[in-house]
Amino acid sequence: LTLGHRRFMLISGPLSLSNSQDRVDGVRAELTDAGVQIADEDFIISRDAVVIEPGAAEQVARRLRESDRPTAVIAGGFYLTLGAMQAIHKAELSIPRDVSMVGFDDPVSAALLNPPLTTVRQPLEEMARRAYQVIFRAMNDGTNGMSFDRLPAELVVRDSTGPVSEQ
Repeated sequence: LTLGHRRFMLISGPLSLSNSQDRVDGVRAELTDAGVQIADEDFIISRDAVVIEPGAAEQVARRLRESDRPTAVIAGGFYLTLGAMQAIHKAELSIPRDVSMVGFDDPVSAALLNPPLTTVRQPLEEMARRAYQVIFRAMNDGTNGMSFDRLPAELVVRDSTGPVSEQ
Protein backbone atom coordinates (compact mmCIF):
# COMPACT_ATOMS: atom_id res chain seq x y z
CA LEU A 1 0.00 0.00 0.00
CA THR A 2 2.76 2.46 0.90
CA LEU A 3 4.35 1.78 -2.50
CA GLY A 4 1.18 2.88 -4.29
CA HIS A 5 -0.34 -0.51 -5.07
CA ARG A 6 -4.14 -0.72 -5.21
CA ARG A 7 -4.68 -3.86 -7.34
CA PHE A 8 -3.68 -6.94 -5.36
CA MET A 9 -3.80 -10.65 -6.09
CA LEU A 10 -4.05 -12.93 -3.06
CA ILE A 11 -3.06 -16.58 -3.44
CA SER A 12 -4.05 -18.92 -0.63
CA GLY A 13 -4.02 -22.56 0.27
CA PRO A 14 -7.31 -24.24 1.24
CA LEU A 15 -9.40 -22.07 3.56
CA SER A 16 -10.23 -25.16 5.62
CA LEU A 17 -6.72 -24.78 7.07
CA SER A 18 -6.64 -22.25 9.90
CA ASN A 19 -3.30 -20.75 8.88
CA SER A 20 -4.59 -20.12 5.33
CA GLN A 21 -7.81 -18.58 6.62
CA ASP A 22 -5.96 -16.43 9.18
CA ARG A 23 -3.62 -15.09 6.51
CA VAL A 24 -6.50 -14.28 4.15
CA ASP A 25 -8.39 -12.57 6.97
CA GLY A 26 -5.32 -10.52 7.92
CA VAL A 27 -4.59 -9.39 4.38
CA ARG A 28 -8.21 -8.51 3.69
CA ALA A 29 -8.54 -6.60 6.98
CA GLU A 30 -5.46 -4.47 6.21
CA LEU A 31 -6.57 -3.75 2.68
CA THR A 32 -10.14 -2.97 3.77
CA ASP A 33 -8.82 -0.52 6.36
CA ALA A 34 -7.06 1.24 3.46
CA GLY A 35 -10.20 1.24 1.31
CA VAL A 36 -8.92 -1.46 -1.06
CA GLN A 37 -10.83 -4.60 -2.00
CA ILE A 38 -9.46 -7.69 -3.70
CA ALA A 39 -11.48 -8.43 -6.83
CA ASP A 40 -13.00 -11.92 -6.99
CA GLU A 41 -10.81 -12.82 -9.97
CA ASP A 42 -7.74 -11.82 -7.95
CA PHE A 43 -8.46 -14.12 -5.01
CA ILE A 44 -6.97 -17.48 -5.97
CA ILE A 45 -7.42 -20.52 -3.75
CA SER A 46 -5.23 -23.51 -4.45
CA ARG A 47 -6.57 -26.90 -3.37
CA ASP A 48 -2.99 -27.77 -2.46
CA ALA A 49 -1.63 -26.04 0.65
CA VAL A 50 1.97 -26.29 -0.47
CA VAL A 51 2.12 -25.65 -4.22
CA ILE A 52 -0.21 -23.93 -6.63
CA GLU A 53 -2.25 -26.68 -8.23
CA PRO A 54 -2.57 -26.50 -12.04
CA GLY A 55 -6.05 -24.94 -12.14
CA ALA A 56 -5.08 -22.15 -9.77
CA ALA A 57 -1.78 -21.64 -11.62
CA GLU A 58 -3.72 -21.12 -14.85
CA GLN A 59 -5.96 -18.54 -13.11
CA VAL A 60 -2.86 -16.65 -11.97
CA ALA A 61 -1.29 -16.76 -15.45
CA ARG A 62 -4.53 -15.62 -17.13
CA ARG A 63 -4.94 -12.64 -14.80
CA LEU A 64 -1.33 -11.56 -15.21
CA ARG A 65 -1.84 -11.33 -19.00
CA GLU A 66 -4.80 -8.92 -18.68
CA SER A 67 -4.39 -5.16 -19.07
CA ASP A 68 -5.88 -4.43 -15.63
CA ARG A 69 -3.72 -7.06 -13.94
CA PRO A 70 -2.78 -6.77 -10.28
CA THR A 71 0.39 -4.80 -9.55
CA ALA A 72 1.13 -6.73 -6.35
CA VAL A 73 0.80 -10.41 -5.46
CA ILE A 74 0.62 -11.77 -1.92
CA ALA A 75 1.00 -15.51 -1.51
CA GLY A 76 0.08 -17.32 1.70
CA GLY A 77 3.08 -19.65 1.84
CA PHE A 78 6.63 -19.93 0.58
CA TYR A 79 5.96 -22.58 -2.08
CA LEU A 80 2.80 -20.80 -3.20
CA THR A 81 5.06 -17.76 -3.59
CA LEU A 82 7.52 -19.70 -5.74
CA GLY A 83 4.66 -20.79 -8.00
CA ALA A 84 3.44 -17.20 -8.27
CA MET A 85 6.94 -15.98 -9.11
CA GLN A 86 7.16 -18.63 -11.83
CA ALA A 87 3.82 -17.47 -13.27
CA ILE A 88 4.98 -13.85 -13.22
CA HIS A 89 8.16 -14.76 -15.13
CA LYS A 90 6.21 -16.91 -17.63
CA ALA A 91 3.98 -13.89 -18.29
CA GLU A 92 7.21 -12.04 -19.17
CA LEU A 93 6.73 -9.62 -16.30
CA SER A 94 9.50 -8.41 -14.04
CA ILE A 95 9.56 -8.52 -10.23
CA PRO A 96 9.31 -5.83 -8.83
CA ARG A 97 9.19 -3.50 -11.86
CA ASP A 98 5.88 -4.88 -13.17
CA VAL A 99 4.57 -6.83 -10.19
CA SER A 100 5.59 -6.67 -6.54
CA MET A 101 5.69 -10.01 -4.71
CA VAL A 102 5.24 -10.75 -0.99
CA GLY A 103 5.25 -14.20 0.56
CA PHE A 104 4.88 -15.84 3.95
CA ASP A 105 7.34 -17.94 5.89
CA ASP A 106 10.84 -16.62 5.73
CA PRO A 107 13.18 -19.54 5.07
CA VAL A 108 16.85 -18.74 4.56
CA SER A 109 16.40 -19.36 0.83
CA ALA A 110 13.97 -16.41 0.53
CA ALA A 111 16.94 -14.05 0.65
CA LEU A 112 18.70 -16.07 -2.06
CA LEU A 113 15.98 -15.78 -4.71
CA ASN A 114 16.29 -13.41 -7.64
CA PRO A 115 15.08 -10.95 -6.58
CA PRO A 116 15.37 -11.58 -2.83
CA LEU A 117 11.82 -12.11 -1.54
CA THR A 118 9.92 -9.76 0.76
CA THR A 119 8.24 -12.03 3.31
CA VAL A 120 6.19 -12.15 6.46
CA ARG A 121 8.34 -13.85 9.08
CA GLN A 122 6.67 -15.80 11.86
CA PRO A 123 8.29 -16.19 15.30
CA LEU A 124 8.80 -19.95 14.84
CA GLU A 125 10.99 -20.49 17.89
CA GLU A 126 8.49 -18.77 20.18
CA MET A 127 5.65 -20.73 18.56
CA ALA A 128 7.51 -23.98 19.24
CA ARG A 129 8.30 -22.96 22.81
CA ARG A 130 4.68 -22.19 23.57
CA ALA A 131 3.47 -25.39 21.91
CA TYR A 132 5.90 -27.37 24.04
CA GLN A 133 4.63 -25.65 27.20
CA VAL A 134 1.02 -26.49 26.37
CA ILE A 135 1.87 -30.14 25.70
CA PHE A 136 4.06 -30.35 28.81
CA ARG A 137 1.26 -28.96 31.02
CA ALA A 138 -1.28 -31.30 29.46
CA MET A 139 0.91 -34.32 30.11
CA ASN A 140 1.86 -33.33 33.66
CA ASP A 141 -1.21 -31.75 35.19
CA GLY A 142 -4.03 -33.01 32.99
CA THR A 143 -5.07 -29.68 31.48
CA ASN A 144 -6.88 -29.98 28.18
CA GLY A 145 -3.96 -28.49 26.26
CA MET A 146 -6.10 -26.00 24.35
CA SER A 147 -4.47 -22.61 23.99
CA PHE A 148 -4.75 -19.68 21.63
CA ASP A 149 -1.91 -17.20 21.43
CA ARG A 150 -1.48 -14.55 18.76
CA LEU A 151 2.18 -13.73 18.22
CA PRO A 152 3.46 -10.77 16.20
CA ALA A 153 4.79 -11.37 12.72
CA GLU A 154 7.48 -9.28 11.06
CA LEU A 155 7.55 -7.91 7.53
CA VAL A 156 11.02 -8.51 6.07
CA VAL A 157 11.40 -6.11 3.15
CA ARG A 158 13.70 -7.22 0.35
CA ASP A 159 13.93 -6.50 -3.37
CA SER A 160 10.75 -8.23 -4.60
CA THR A 161 8.63 -5.18 -3.77
CA GLY A 162 8.79 -1.77 -5.36
CA PRO A 163 6.64 1.20 -6.25
CA VAL A 164 3.75 0.66 -8.58
CA SER A 165 4.67 1.40 -12.19
CA GLU A 166 2.38 2.58 -14.95
CA GLN A 167 1.24 -0.32 -17.12
